[in-house]
Amino acid sequence: AADAVAVSPVFRTLTGRAAIEASFDHLFRVVPDYRVDAEESFLIHEGDRAALASSGDQRSYCPLMPR
Repeated sequence: AADAVAVSPVFRTLTGRAAIEASFDHLFRVVPDYRVDAEESFLIHEGDRAALASSGDQRSYCPLMPR
């Protein structure tokens, strides 16, 4: 939606579809191998609010992460 709001510890608070799309475009350019596994993610929604929780291997873009 044009008035969507995304609150994320990674992206900060983004308002509007264009800002949210731009943040993901940037993420995929910086981390081209970024993946979200649908089997390891879950979506919670209530009314007009939703939350997505996922995990993944972040070592490709955070070299200080333990291996």
